[in-house]
Amino acid sequence: MSLFLMITAGWPQGHFTIPSMASEGFSLGNPLFAFGVLGQDLASSSNLTFILGTIALVLLAVVVLGWLFVQRRLARQVELENALAEKANQLKSMQEAFSEMREDLNSAKKTVERKSRDLKMINHILDLKVERKTKELQEANTDLSTFLYRSSHDILGPMARLTGLCNLAQMEVSDPMALGYLAKLADTASELNQIIKNIQDVFEIKNRELVLGTGNLMDIVQEIIENDFEDELKGDVNIELKIEPELMVTTDLQLLRTVFSELIKNSLVHRSSYREGESRIEIDVQRKSKKLLVIVDDNGSGIPVELEEKIFDMFQRTSEMSKGTGMGLYIVKCALQRMRGNIVYKSKDDPGARFEMQIPNFQTA
Repeated sequence: MSLFLMITAGWPQGHFTIPSMASEGFSLGNPLFAFGVLGQDLASSSNLTFILGTIALVLLAVVVLGWLFVQRRLARQVELENALAEKANQLKSMQEAFSEMREDLNSAKKTVERKSRDLKMINHILDLKVERKTKELQEANTDLSTFLYRSSHDILGPMARLTGLCNLAQMEVSDPMALGYLAKLADTASELNQIIKNIQDVFEIKNRELVLGTGNLMDIVQEIIENDFEDELKGDVNIELKIEPELMVTTDLQLLRTVFSELIKNSLVHRSSYREGESRIEIDVQRKSKKLLVIVDDNGSGIPVELEEKIFDMFQRTSEMSKGTGMGLYIVKCALQRMRGNIVYKSKDDPGARFEMQIPNFQTA
Protein backbone atom coordinates (compact mmCIF):
# COMPACT_ATOMS: atom_id res chain seq x y z
CA MET A 1 0.00 0.00 0.00
CA SER A 2 2.81 2.36 0.86
CA LEU A 3 4.54 1.54 -2.46
CA PHE A 4 1.41 2.38 -4.35
CA LEU A 5 1.12 5.72 -2.60
CA MET A 6 4.73 6.56 -3.32
CA ILE A 7 4.36 5.80 -6.99
CA THR A 8 1.14 7.71 -7.37
CA ALA A 9 2.44 10.66 -5.42
CA GLY A 10 5.01 11.39 -8.17
CA TRP A 11 2.48 11.42 -11.02
CA PRO A 12 0.84 14.58 -12.18
CA GLN A 13 -2.66 15.19 -11.02
CA GLY A 14 -5.22 13.94 -13.43
CA HIS A 15 -2.91 11.44 -15.15
CA PHE A 16 -3.78 8.51 -12.91
CA THR A 17 -7.02 7.30 -11.40
CA ILE A 18 -7.61 4.21 -9.32
CA PRO A 19 -10.22 2.09 -10.93
CA SER A 20 -13.01 0.70 -8.90
CA MET A 21 -11.85 -2.57 -7.57
CA ALA A 22 -15.26 -3.94 -7.30
CA SER A 23 -16.25 -3.01 -10.81
CA GLU A 24 -13.00 -4.16 -12.40
CA GLY A 25 -12.68 -7.31 -10.35
CA PHE A 26 -9.41 -6.35 -8.71
CA SER A 27 -8.46 -6.93 -5.14
CA LEU A 28 -5.62 -5.63 -3.02
CA GLY A 29 -4.32 -9.08 -2.67
CA ASN A 30 -3.99 -9.46 -6.43
CA PRO A 31 -0.27 -9.07 -7.40
CA LEU A 32 -1.10 -8.01 -10.99
CA PHE A 33 -2.62 -4.81 -9.74
CA ALA A 34 0.71 -3.21 -8.80
CA PHE A 35 2.36 -4.09 -12.10
CA GLY A 36 -0.56 -2.61 -14.07
CA VAL A 37 -0.27 0.67 -12.26
CA LEU A 38 3.49 0.78 -12.80
CA GLY A 39 3.08 0.08 -16.55
CA GLN A 40 0.67 2.96 -16.95
CA ASP A 41 3.14 5.34 -15.29
CA LEU A 42 5.93 4.33 -17.60
CA ALA A 43 3.73 4.81 -20.67
CA SER A 44 2.69 8.31 -19.57
CA SER A 45 6.35 9.28 -19.03
CA SER A 46 7.27 8.20 -22.61
CA ASN A 47 4.39 10.24 -24.07
CA LEU A 48 5.51 13.31 -22.17
CA THR A 49 9.06 12.93 -23.43
CA PHE A 50 7.81 12.56 -27.01
CA ILE A 51 5.61 15.64 -26.72
CA LEU A 52 8.43 17.69 -25.23
CA GLY A 53 10.81 16.52 -27.96
CA THR A 54 8.30 17.39 -30.65
CA ILE A 55 7.78 20.84 -29.17
CA ALA A 56 11.54 21.34 -29.02
CA LEU A 57 11.92 20.34 -32.67
CA VAL A 58 9.10 22.69 -33.70
CA LEU A 59 10.68 25.54 -31.77
CA LEU A 60 14.05 24.76 -33.34
CA ALA A 61 12.47 24.73 -36.81
CA VAL A 62 10.76 28.06 -36.11
CA VAL A 63 14.04 29.56 -34.92
CA VAL A 64 15.90 28.25 -37.97
CA LEU A 65 13.21 29.49 -40.36
CA GLY A 66 13.15 32.84 -38.62
CA TRP A 67 16.91 33.10 -38.90
CA LEU A 68 16.77 32.19 -42.60
CA PHE A 69 13.99 34.73 -43.18
CA VAL A 70 16.00 37.45 -41.42
CA GLN A 71 19.09 36.57 -43.43
CA ARG A 72 17.08 36.66 -46.65
CA ARG A 73 15.63 40.06 -45.75
CA LEU A 74 19.07 41.35 -44.91
CA ALA A 75 20.45 40.06 -48.22
CA ARG A 76 17.51 41.62 -50.08
CA GLN A 77 18.07 44.90 -48.28
CA VAL A 78 21.74 44.84 -49.24
CA GLU A 79 20.78 44.18 -52.87
CA LEU A 80 18.31 47.06 -52.81
CA GLU A 81 20.88 49.37 -51.27
CA ASN A 82 23.39 48.37 -53.94
CA ALA A 83 20.79 48.87 -56.68
CA LEU A 84 19.83 52.27 -55.26
CA ALA A 85 23.48 53.25 -55.10
CA GLU A 86 23.92 52.18 -58.74
CA LYS A 87 20.80 54.11 -59.79
CA ALA A 88 22.07 57.12 -57.87
CA ASN A 89 25.34 56.91 -59.77
CA GLN A 90 23.46 56.61 -63.06
CA LEU A 91 21.28 59.61 -62.19
CA LYS A 92 24.36 61.57 -61.30
CA SER A 93 25.94 60.64 -64.63
CA MET A 94 22.74 61.59 -66.44
CA GLN A 95 22.61 64.91 -64.61
CA GLU A 96 26.16 65.61 -65.64
CA ALA A 97 25.31 64.64 -69.24
CA PHE A 98 22.20 66.85 -69.15
CA SER A 99 24.26 69.70 -67.81
CA GLU A 100 26.68 69.32 -70.70
CA MET A 101 23.78 69.10 -73.15
CA ARG A 102 22.20 72.20 -71.63
CA GLU A 103 25.44 74.07 -72.05
CA ASP A 104 25.66 72.86 -75.65
CA LEU A 105 22.04 73.89 -76.27
CA ASN A 106 22.63 77.30 -74.78
CA SER A 107 25.66 77.69 -76.99
CA ALA A 108 23.67 76.50 -80.02
CA LYS A 109 20.82 78.84 -79.09
CA LYS A 110 23.18 81.78 -79.01
CA THR A 111 24.58 80.72 -82.38
CA VAL A 112 21.07 80.41 -83.84
CA GLU A 113 20.09 83.81 -82.47
CA ARG A 114 23.19 85.33 -83.98
CA LYS A 115 22.52 83.63 -87.33
CA SER A 116 18.88 84.73 -87.14
CA ARG A 117 19.94 88.33 -86.68
CA ASP A 118 22.30 87.96 -89.61
CA LEU A 119 19.53 86.45 -91.75
CA LYS A 120 17.13 89.24 -90.81
CA MET A 121 19.73 91.76 -91.83
CA ILE A 122 20.35 89.91 -95.11
CA ASN A 123 16.59 89.64 -95.76
CA HIS A 124 16.17 93.33 -95.09
CA ILE A 125 18.95 94.13 -97.52
CA LEU A 126 17.44 91.74 -100.10
CA ASP A 127 14.00 93.29 -99.62
CA LEU A 128 15.46 96.70 -100.27
CA LYS A 129 17.22 95.40 -103.37
CA VAL A 130 14.07 93.63 -104.61
CA GLU A 131 12.00 96.74 -103.95
CA ARG A 132 14.49 98.86 -105.84
CA LYS A 133 14.70 96.38 -108.72
CA THR A 134 10.91 96.05 -108.82
CA LYS A 135 10.56 99.79 -108.98
CA GLU A 136 13.17 99.92 -111.73
CA LEU A 137 11.38 97.15 -113.66
CA GLN A 138 8.05 98.91 -113.25
CA GLU A 139 9.55 102.12 -114.51
CA ALA A 140 11.22 100.26 -117.38
CA ASN A 141 7.95 98.48 -118.18
CA THR A 142 6.10 101.77 -118.10
CA ASP A 143 8.71 103.35 -120.33
CA LEU A 144 8.55 100.37 -122.69
CA SER A 145 4.76 100.45 -122.80
CA THR A 146 4.84 104.18 -123.42
CA PHE A 147 7.45 103.69 -126.13
CA LEU A 148 5.40 100.95 -127.81
CA TYR A 149 2.25 103.03 -127.62
CA ARG A 150 3.89 106.13 -129.04
CA SER A 151 5.82 104.14 -131.64
CA SER A 152 2.69 102.32 -132.75
CA HIS A 153 0.89 105.64 -132.94
CA ASP A 154 3.70 107.08 -135.03
CA ILE A 155 3.72 104.02 -137.29
CA LEU A 156 -0.01 104.21 -137.97
CA GLY A 157 0.45 107.25 -140.21
CA PRO A 158 3.01 105.67 -142.55
CA MET A 159 1.03 102.42 -142.54
CA ALA A 160 -2.10 104.26 -143.61
CA ARG A 161 -0.19 105.95 -146.41
CA LEU A 162 1.30 102.60 -147.47
CA THR A 163 -2.16 101.05 -147.60
CA GLY A 164 -3.43 103.99 -149.63
CA LEU A 165 -0.55 103.68 -152.09
CA CYS A 166 -1.24 99.96 -152.50
CA ASN A 167 -4.88 100.65 -153.24
CA LEU A 168 -3.94 103.40 -155.72
CA ALA A 169 -1.39 101.17 -157.44
CA GLN A 170 -3.94 98.37 -157.76
CA MET A 171 -6.23 100.75 -159.63
CA GLU A 172 -3.51 101.88 -162.06
CA VAL A 173 -1.56 98.65 -162.63
CA SER A 174 -2.93 96.05 -165.02
CA ASP A 175 -0.20 93.40 -164.85
CA PRO A 176 -1.69 90.34 -163.07
CA MET A 177 1.57 89.43 -161.34
CA ALA A 178 2.07 92.98 -160.11
CA LEU A 179 -1.52 93.09 -158.90
CA GLY A 180 -0.91 89.88 -156.97
CA TYR A 181 2.13 91.35 -155.26
CA LEU A 182 0.26 94.54 -154.48
CA ALA A 183 -2.60 92.55 -152.97
CA LYS A 184 -0.19 90.62 -150.73
CA LEU A 185 1.51 93.87 -149.77
CA ALA A 186 -1.86 95.40 -148.89
CA ASP A 187 -2.79 92.36 -146.78
CA THR A 188 0.55 92.52 -144.95
CA ALA A 189 0.10 96.23 -144.31
CA SER A 190 -3.42 95.59 -143.03
CA GLU A 191 -2.18 92.82 -140.70
CA LEU A 192 0.61 95.02 -139.38
CA ASN A 193 -1.87 97.85 -138.91
CA GLN A 194 -4.10 95.51 -136.86
CA ILE A 195 -1.16 94.44 -134.68
CA ILE A 196 -0.32 98.07 -133.98
CA LYS A 197 -3.92 98.78 -133.03
CA ASN A 198 -3.92 95.75 -130.72
CA ILE A 199 -0.78 97.01 -128.98
CA GLN A 200 -2.50 100.33 -128.45
CA ASP A 201 -5.58 98.56 -127.10
CA VAL A 202 -3.48 96.61 -124.57
CA PHE A 203 -1.75 99.78 -123.40
CA GLU A 204 -5.06 101.61 -122.99
CA ILE A 205 -6.68 98.68 -121.16
CA LYS A 206 -3.83 98.28 -118.67
CA ASN A 207 -3.74 102.00 -117.92
CA ARG A 208 -7.49 102.47 -117.84
CA GLU A 209 -9.44 103.25 -114.68
CA LEU A 210 -12.55 101.12 -114.21
CA VAL A 211 -15.56 103.16 -115.37
CA LEU A 212 -18.82 101.54 -114.28
CA GLY A 213 -21.95 101.74 -116.34
CA THR A 214 -25.23 99.83 -116.56
CA GLY A 215 -26.75 98.36 -119.70
CA ASN A 216 -28.91 95.59 -121.09
CA LEU A 217 -26.56 92.71 -121.91
CA MET A 218 -28.67 91.34 -124.78
CA ASP A 219 -28.75 94.76 -126.48
CA ILE A 220 -24.98 95.20 -126.02
CA VAL A 221 -24.10 91.83 -127.59
CA GLN A 222 -26.55 92.26 -130.48
CA GLU A 223 -25.13 95.71 -131.19
CA ILE A 224 -21.59 94.27 -131.32
CA ILE A 225 -22.66 91.53 -133.74
CA GLU A 226 -24.53 93.90 -136.05
CA ASN A 227 -21.83 96.59 -136.14
CA ASP A 228 -18.64 94.49 -136.19
CA PHE A 229 -19.64 91.24 -137.91
CA GLU A 230 -22.34 92.15 -140.38
CA ASP A 231 -20.43 90.72 -143.35
CA GLU A 232 -19.68 87.42 -141.57
CA LEU A 233 -23.36 86.93 -140.73
CA LYS A 234 -24.21 87.03 -144.43
CA GLY A 235 -22.32 83.77 -144.88
CA ASP A 236 -22.77 80.40 -143.24
CA VAL A 237 -22.28 81.66 -139.66
CA ASN A 238 -24.94 81.28 -136.99
CA ILE A 239 -24.53 83.11 -133.67
CA GLU A 240 -26.96 81.82 -131.04
CA LEU A 241 -27.58 83.96 -127.96
CA LYS A 242 -28.84 82.45 -124.70
CA ILE A 243 -29.22 85.63 -122.68
CA GLU A 244 -32.16 86.78 -120.58
CA PRO A 245 -33.80 89.66 -122.50
CA GLU A 246 -34.09 91.83 -119.38
CA LEU A 247 -30.67 91.01 -117.88
CA MET A 248 -28.98 94.23 -116.74
CA VAL A 249 -25.25 94.34 -116.08
CA THR A 250 -23.19 96.94 -114.24
CA THR A 251 -19.52 96.95 -115.17
CA ASP A 252 -17.10 98.76 -117.46
CA LEU A 253 -19.21 98.59 -120.62
CA GLN A 254 -16.37 99.52 -122.98
CA LEU A 255 -14.21 96.68 -121.69
CA LEU A 256 -17.25 94.38 -121.83
CA ARG A 257 -17.72 95.20 -125.52
CA THR A 258 -14.03 94.52 -126.14
CA VAL A 259 -14.30 91.09 -124.49
CA PHE A 260 -17.32 89.94 -126.52
CA SER A 261 -15.98 91.41 -129.76
CA GLU A 262 -12.59 89.68 -129.46
CA LEU A 263 -14.12 86.32 -128.49
CA ILE A 264 -16.54 86.35 -131.43
CA LYS A 265 -13.69 87.41 -133.72
CA ASN A 266 -11.55 84.53 -132.38
CA SER A 267 -14.31 82.01 -133.16
CA LEU A 268 -14.75 83.41 -136.67
CA VAL A 269 -11.00 83.33 -137.37
CA HIS A 270 -10.76 79.66 -136.32
CA ARG A 271 -13.89 78.35 -138.02
CA SER A 272 -13.13 75.23 -140.01
CA SER A 273 -12.99 75.70 -143.75
CA TYR A 274 -13.27 71.94 -144.30
CA ARG A 275 -16.41 71.51 -142.16
CA GLU A 276 -19.66 70.84 -143.96
CA GLY A 277 -22.57 72.98 -142.85
CA GLU A 278 -22.67 76.31 -141.07
CA SER A 279 -20.27 77.56 -138.42
CA ARG A 280 -21.92 77.85 -135.02
CA ILE A 281 -21.12 80.24 -132.17
CA GLU A 282 -23.14 79.93 -128.98
CA ILE A 283 -23.08 82.59 -126.24
CA ASP A 284 -24.70 81.47 -122.98
CA VAL A 285 -24.98 83.81 -119.98
CA GLN A 286 -26.01 82.55 -116.53
CA ARG A 287 -26.51 84.38 -113.24
CA LYS A 288 -24.14 83.17 -110.51
CA SER A 289 -24.69 85.10 -107.27
CA LYS A 290 -22.95 88.45 -107.77
CA LYS A 291 -21.28 87.37 -111.00
CA LEU A 292 -22.21 86.40 -114.52
CA LEU A 293 -21.00 83.13 -116.01
CA VAL A 294 -20.46 83.64 -119.73
CA ILE A 295 -19.83 80.60 -121.94
CA VAL A 296 -18.70 81.04 -125.55
CA ASP A 297 -18.76 77.76 -127.47
CA ASP A 298 -18.05 77.18 -131.17
CA ASN A 299 -17.55 74.29 -133.58
CA GLY A 300 -14.38 75.60 -135.18
CA SER A 301 -10.93 74.05 -135.47
CA GLY A 302 -10.35 74.18 -131.70
CA ILE A 303 -7.11 74.57 -129.76
CA PRO A 304 -4.25 72.03 -129.97
CA VAL A 305 -3.64 70.29 -126.65
CA GLU A 306 -0.02 71.46 -126.46
CA LEU A 307 -1.14 75.10 -126.73
CA GLU A 308 -4.03 75.07 -124.24
CA GLU A 309 -1.91 76.61 -121.47
CA LYS A 310 -0.42 79.27 -123.76
CA ILE A 311 -3.42 80.58 -125.68
CA PHE A 312 -3.77 83.65 -123.44
CA ASP A 313 -0.15 84.73 -124.03
CA MET A 314 0.71 87.67 -126.24
CA PHE A 315 1.25 86.86 -129.93
CA GLN A 316 0.27 83.21 -129.37
CA ARG A 317 -1.26 81.62 -132.46
CA THR A 318 -2.79 78.18 -132.73
CA SER A 319 -0.94 77.46 -135.99
CA GLU A 320 1.30 79.07 -138.57
CA MET A 321 -1.67 79.19 -140.94
CA SER A 322 -3.78 81.21 -138.52
CA LYS A 323 -5.01 84.53 -139.89
CA GLY A 324 -5.18 86.19 -136.48
CA THR A 325 -2.58 88.45 -134.88
CA GLY A 326 -2.19 86.30 -131.75
CA MET A 327 -3.36 89.23 -129.62
CA GLY A 328 -7.12 88.67 -129.35
CA LEU A 329 -7.27 86.31 -126.35
CA TYR A 330 -4.50 88.26 -124.62
CA ILE A 331 -6.62 91.41 -124.92
CA VAL A 332 -9.61 89.49 -123.51
CA LYS A 333 -7.55 88.37 -120.51
CA CYS A 334 -6.25 91.90 -119.84
CA ALA A 335 -9.75 93.39 -120.09
CA LEU A 336 -11.25 90.79 -117.73
CA GLN A 337 -8.46 91.29 -115.21
CA ARG A 338 -9.24 94.99 -115.26
CA MET A 339 -12.92 94.16 -114.71
CA ARG A 340 -11.92 91.85 -111.80
CA GLY A 341 -13.06 88.81 -113.74
CA ASN A 342 -11.32 85.81 -115.25
CA ILE A 343 -11.42 83.44 -118.22
CA VAL A 344 -10.47 79.78 -118.70
CA TYR A 345 -10.36 77.47 -121.69
CA LYS A 346 -12.31 74.21 -121.40
CA SER A 347 -11.35 71.34 -123.66
CA LYS A 348 -14.18 69.20 -125.00
CA ASP A 349 -14.66 65.96 -126.89
CA ASP A 350 -16.36 67.39 -129.96
CA PRO A 351 -14.52 69.81 -132.30
CA GLY A 352 -14.34 73.47 -131.42
CA ALA A 353 -13.38 75.66 -128.49
CA ARG A 354 -15.17 76.54 -125.25
CA PHE A 355 -14.33 79.55 -123.08
CA GLU A 356 -15.85 80.24 -119.67
CA MET A 357 -15.72 83.69 -118.09
CA GLN A 358 -16.77 85.06 -114.74
CA ILE A 359 -17.64 88.75 -114.82
CA PRO A 360 -18.59 90.64 -111.63
CA ASN A 361 -21.98 92.34 -111.84
CA PHE A 362 -21.55 95.34 -109.57
CA GLN A 363 -25.26 96.08 -109.75
CA THR A 364 -25.95 93.20 -107.32
CA ALA A 365 -22.83 93.74 -105.18
